[in-house]
Amino acid sequence: MRENIEISGQTRLYGLFAHPAHHSLSPLMHNTSFNNREIDARYLAFDLQPADLAQGVAAIRALGLGGVNLSMPFKQTIIPMLDEITPRAQLLESVNVIKNSNGHLIGDSVDGEGFFANLIAEGVTVAQQAMVVLGAGGAGLSIIQAGIDHQ
Repeated sequence: MRENIEISGQTRLYGLFAHPAHHSLSPLMHNTSFNNREIDARYLAFDLQPADLAQGVAAIRALGLGGVNLSMPFKQTIIPMLDEITPRAQLLESVNVIKNSNGHLIGDSVDGEGFFANLIAEGVTVAQQAMVVLGAGGAGLSIIQAGIDHQ
């Protein structure tokens, strides 16, 4: 693991759009991962006012950000501003990640898939098992939808 990866002219920028954003541990988590994997990238938290969301989306394109994660209150309101959303995001009517593919912004909802990928990596058998999900917010609904896919 390199301790001090310098920012270069090739450093890719990623971020979080949230309001508020200052409490987020996402920058620590992502930057630690980039550092450990020696990836030339940085992740920042952007405290974006809801009225400035369209400008934030334009900034993704204009600045060439690799992508962003979304938190409340943006997961539904951003959908009409994107070029494409995945079938999973369409089903959930929610987006929590945006990938910038050469200016083409693709929204997805990946909380549920991440949850099940972790369970499987830990050796937890999920097929044909009953589940109880406490909470039905965006992440909870995404986990329920992914649970259906993993049965």
